[in-house]
Amino acid sequence: MPQLRNVLLFLALALVAGAACAEDLTLEQAMEKVQRETKGTVLATDTLHYGRTTVYSIKVLTPEGRVKVVRVRAQADRNEKSEKGEKEKR
Repeated sequence: MPQLRNVLLFLALALVAGAACAEDLTLEQAMEKVQRETKGTVLATDTLHYGRTTVYSIKVLTPEGRVKVVRVRAQADRNEKSEKGEKEKR
């Protein structure tokens, strides 16, 4: 019986961890977001790691002809999500 409980606990933790990871941005999603927001063309990308934090550095050519570097965190901002949830409930 304790083995079954351990297996169920492990599965529950794996599901929670998987749901949290599913909300993180991929490089492709970050590129699409930056393209949409700047209406520019992506020239280059780089993935940077700061401890457990992943940041995408995306170089964009804007419609005005300027080169801009935009940094996007891969990990979803947990505080932002909880604020959005609160606004939707109201």
